[in-house]
Amino acid sequence: MKFIEELMLPFVGLKVFILQLFWEKAIKKKYYGRPRFAGIDQAFLQSYLHVNPYRICRCFMEKRGAHRVHVYGETPLVVYDKMAFLWGLKPCDIFLELGCGRGRGLFFLSEIYRCHCIGIEWVEEFVDRTEKLIHTQGVTGVEVYHGDFLQKIPLQADFIYLYGCMLEDEEIVALCGLLKDQPSIAKIVTVSFALQEYDPEFRVQDNFKTRFPWGETEVFLNKRR
Repeated sequence: MKFIEELMLPFVGLKVFILQLFWEKAIKKKYYGRPRFAGIDQAFLQSYLHVNPYRICRCFMEKRGAHRVHVYGETPLVVYDKMAFLWGLKPCDIFLELGCGRGRGLFFLSEIYRCHCIGIEWVEEFVDRTEKLIHTQGVTGVEVYHGDFLQKIPLQADFIYLYGCMLEDEEIVALCGLLKDQPSIAKIVTVSFALQEYDPEFRVQDNFKTRFPWGETEVFLNKRR
């Protein structure tokens, strides 16, 4: 059985690669007609051309002595687009991403949905690279802060996004406590789990199924009761 699994690995990798190419093509076809976004996104991709974000995060976790070091993941832009469209992300909103990684989604939503986007990220190299791109591209609608959102969420937002698939149960419970300090009308989006599974003060208002590189899952729109 192990031999068969090892034999299938290259085919699984190829499937993921093709899927990601399909997503990229869809975004470029839909939004690269906007020169401002196209320029920023191309500059972003160029800045990571020879840099592996998974390796950056793994090295960061190893230096911290973490027992799990392979915790990095990214949300495809098509998923940001779908949740923003379905759940009404408006230009007047403040969008907050808890654990924004490289920050590509922040640039996308800021340019396409014209809202102010803020990210919190604890991997300092990601923060430094995002700040550099903000400066070189003259981006005014994106901010990024270096910090651990499990310890403190330093601001309030209208629309909050958490990928968070690698969080431990006790971390999600603690995060629910922090999220109670957000406005009661805030839209809180989570991937693969609903907050009501961890705290009865939250409820699911809506959800949709989608695909990530690692498989199919659900995205939940959570709100306070």
